[in-house]
Amino acid sequence: MRFGVFGIGSTQYPRCGWACMRAGSRAQVQLVGEEAGAAAGATRCTCTLCPRRGGRAERRGVGVWAALERWSEGLWAALEAAHPLPPGLERLSEDELLPASFSVAVSVAAGGPGVEVPIRVRGRVRARVLRNARITAEEHWQEVRHVVLGVDGAVEYRPGDRVVLYPKNPEREVSVLLECMGWAGIADAPLSIISRERQGEWGVWGEGGEGRTTLRHLFTEVLDFMSVPRRTFFEFLAHFTENRAFAEKMRHFCTQEGQEDMYSYAGWPRRTILEVIQDFWPVNVPLDYIFDVFPVMRGRKFSIASSWRVNPGRIDLCVAIVKYKTVLRGFRYGVCTRWVSVLSEGMEIGIDVLPGVLRKTGSPMVPIVLVGPGTGVSPLRSLIQERIFEGSKDNVLFFGCRSKDKDFLFRDEWMGYCSSGNLILLTAFSRDQDEKKYVQHIMEEHSKIVYDYLYNKQGILYLSGNSRFMPEVVKQAFLNILMKEGNFTFEQSKACLLAMEKGGRYMQETWS
Repeated sequence: MRFGVFGIGSTQYPRCGWACMRAGSRAQVQLVGEEAGAAAGATRCTCTLCPRRGGRAERRGVGVWAALERWSEGLWAALEAAHPLPPGLERLSEDELLPASFSVAVSVAAGGPGVEVPIRVRGRVRARVLRNARITAEEHWQEVRHVVLGVDGAVEYRPGDRVVLYPKNPEREVSVLLECMGWAGIADAPLSIISRERQGEWGVWGEGGEGRTTLRHLFTEVLDFMSVPRRTFFEFLAHFTENRAFAEKMRHFCTQEGQEDMYSYAGWPRRTILEVIQDFWPVNVPLDYIFDVFPVMRGRKFSIASSWRVNPGRIDLCVAIVKYKTVLRGFRYGVCTRWVSVLSEGMEIGIDVLPGVLRKTGSPMVPIVLVGPGTGVSPLRSLIQERIFEGSKDNVLFFGCRSKDKDFLFRDEWMGYCSSGNLILLTAFSRDQDEKKYVQHIMEEHSKIVYDYLYNKQGILYLSGNSRFMPEVVKQAFLNILMKEGNFTFEQSKACLLAMEKGGRYMQETWS
């Protein structure tokens, strides 16, 4: 058997590249490094890992696209050697414009202007916004909101589960895009959309590969133009400008040599698709190609911060609003959290509920240690609420934030649990003293209780939060505790941690 495997992943996450390695081992091949990509057609597996987003390697063109190009060169060479093209056929040029995935046209027979048949409601669960309040101090730089959604009581979820929110683009920016693309005059006219690739399937476009909607609806709820463009966007857009210099610039961005320039132009300053279109205006994208040029606006996942058993028919979320400055004028916003920040009470939205990574295991009498700085406390709140509902008292929470008075999330609730004897709360406020203090420092300061709960009593550790540095420093703190309190060697402490991970007693959910 001759095959190749290309695996991508972020080194910020544990078990990065695990699926690629598993595929290789199952095929009984030897896993080799990225440098062996030229032999991809041979009986071996190539695993390539994507560097951390925004790192030097990504800026210098050794990110996923550069790695894929190098790997693909070997793949195509192997395929052409094994299966040469018939006489008279040649490989398509890299600059060849492929046919559009959809046929899109203004539908005269659809019933007149303003008639809209949505192509599919996103979100199988209908939810009503019951509360949307800021829970950090007004003067604090980070806005965090407590969002409460009301759902049908039949919608059940477990601690650790997640909600998928489907954002909408702001009305003003939608109008700007439609005007910029020359579509303002047909923005509210019904469209006939026929898929050329999904005949007979049910997708976001409709049943049988066909649906009707309007351009305004598409760019409000379905297509994304407020995120940072990827390479494929420039590949298509280069075909739809009459300015030769613009076309060459965009094609340069799509080369391996141009990756650093593309990152400097779009990635580093977080320039949006709309801003790119304005920079390279005019562009004339045919309606047939809108689904190829513009990416679908994906749903965003948020950990549920409540227990269904405690509050059936209610879903709590703890959402940090993404808003920051770069070298460009104006603030940069997260597509979803910007939408969340303006949700008003009484509004109805579509959501999905999905299983999460963290899982409540064992008896409520089994001790647990929870580590959740910032909004990482969201799924841990769900877990704590449910365990207290079941009568548990052996719960230790290590919570960290910047200031006791500005971003101490759910402080009153934690204090109530502490007063009733259901929770031990240990906090790290990193900016309230000269020396910065984080959750890993508090863990080591209270090493005896961590060791007692997790080693002597065979408890469970739950870790949740940002994936950048926190998971590794917390893991190192736990290793230090094992060596200090149990007189373990470093190798013994690593073996103990590995056994806990394999046994489901060291669980973590992280995000970037």
